[in-house]
Amino acid sequence: CAQTVNLVVQPTFASLVDVLVDPAKSELQKVRLVFRWITAQNCQEMDFLDVIDDTPLGVLKGIYQKKITWSTLFMRMCRYVGLKCVEIPGRAKKAGFVPGQSISSENPDFYHTWNAVCIDSYWHFVDCNWGVSHISSSKAFDPFRYQYDEHYFLADPEVIIRTHFPNDPAWQLLVNPFTQQDFMEDLVLKPDFFAYGFVPMSHTKCLILAENGDVNLKMAFPKGFIVTCQIFALDHQIAQTQDGVPFSAFIFQQQVADNVLSFYMRFPDPGSYYWVFYAKKHFLDGDFNIETATEICCYKVDSQHPSADSYPLPQCPLQWWGPIGVENFGLTALAQNAVIMCKKEDAVIQFKVSDVNTFVTSVTAYQAQEGQFQPFVVQSESDGVVTFRFSPPCPSRFGFHIYTPNTSSSQGGVLPICSYLIVCTEAKINIRPYPHIQNQWGPTEAFNSMGLEMLGDPNPVILTKDGDSRLQFRFNRQLNLSYTFMYYAGPAGQDLTQTVYCEPGENQITFLLFMEQCGNYHLLINATDPNDPYTGKLPVFNYLIIKE
Repeated sequence: CAQTVNLVVQPTFASLVDVLVDPAKSELQKVRLVFRWITAQNCQEMDFLDVIDDTPLGVLKGIYQKKITWSTLFMRMCRYVGLKCVEIPGRAKKAGFVPGQSISSENPDFYHTWNAVCIDSYWHFVDCNWGVSHISSSKAFDPFRYQYDEHYFLADPEVIIRTHFPNDPAWQLLVNPFTQQDFMEDLVLKPDFFAYGFVPMSHTKCLILAENGDVNLKMAFPKGFIVTCQIFALDHQIAQTQDGVPFSAFIFQQQVADNVLSFYMRFPDPGSYYWVFYAKKHFLDGDFNIETATEICCYKVDSQHPSADSYPLPQCPLQWWGPIGVENFGLTALAQNAVIMCKKEDAVIQFKVSDVNTFVTSVTAYQAQEGQFQPFVVQSESDGVVTFRFSPPCPSRFGFHIYTPNTSSSQGGVLPICSYLIVCTEAKINIRPYPHIQNQWGPTEAFNSMGLEMLGDPNPVILTKDGDSRLQFRFNRQLNLSYTFMYYAGPAGQDLTQTVYCEPGENQITFLLFMEQCGNYHLLINATDPNDPYTGKLPVFNYLIIKE
């Protein structure tokens, strides 16, 4: 309607309104048409030279020159078409408002007007001014962008009171009206907070007192969304500590229940902070969402003392920990914990895999070199379950990160899937790096083409305490099998092939392995087809045997 009802050809503003609401069959449709026409107008791009006052352009010129407001225009248009409508003066948490800021009736910066319109004998709130030009969500409050916002059409009383405080309490339309103190202390919630369906669970006031230097905040979130947050120090408006460490290194975010997020923040320095939360859909039309997240709420935190634990977390490619959103990558986490505690044991992470996928891992620790801990990671897959095993070589906090190749981008790279925090309080004695192999642990691509079949446990990573292992294979055609068996006490392996006992049978073979020393062993099985002299010897299976 904003495009078909032409501003120029209408001789008077009254004639424009007549044409505009002509299709309406109900009071709701009339209000909707008026609201949508107003929110489609961008006075910043109009030419108001030589316009007549009573024309549509003349009225919009009055808006541009601040002689009338959008709320006044909305009220006049609604009354002209026979609707009850009032203009409500009051105060609003406009652009530039921050948690804890005082909004007094004498401060003109926060003076605002909006409307209440009666539809079918019920009053509803409308704010055309914020509907026509809302703020791009960020802490810095970016310039106005003219974009229609549904949030301000027929807003519920319980919602609009979060940002609009009328001078007359009767126009709150609440059973239990807010006081000015309630309005000032209420959590600053943005339109997308309501649009997405978030719910604050632990902290409903905008001011948080962190007496011991830490805060544990919980929030209900809808499925399919990801939430991130940032901390800004008020005194110098930067997102890092006095020692130059990013505040993100002190935020631990995880999912603690179905659709419940926990944000644990440790403040290393005493002071006052803004804690801003952002959200966006994880995926759009099946692709990873690269759009900028929008602000949903903001807190002010006063930390009186530094946290007793001020050691930074490992670097994390995502701001959250645990298997949030892994289902978008065809994975089902077998455990939901984001923290894995280790004491003289390995950290094991497992997923059910619905699709054939390739995974890449990295391990980080605060002030550690890149790739320093990668030799202590092993990955395997069997029976539709992918297993990641990490042997911490020393006590520390480690970030274990899982990626997948970015096939949707021509530039390649990887997409982060999830991250886990591994806390090792005591490392195993004589921990050794895992052997490095060219192929993956388990069957290679040649395994099935050679007609081989595993008998028994298909897991290619075997843990044993007694040092004995029995491995069996069946094959449906004539093959020549060979193998090598290596023991790794250090970077170079020791050849123990001669210690392997091979027990052939009818269309099957059994390998008996005897391991005296603790550590890592690698059994590589090769196959040759005697009827195909051109193929040659092919690796078909890699076993990793760990004697503890």
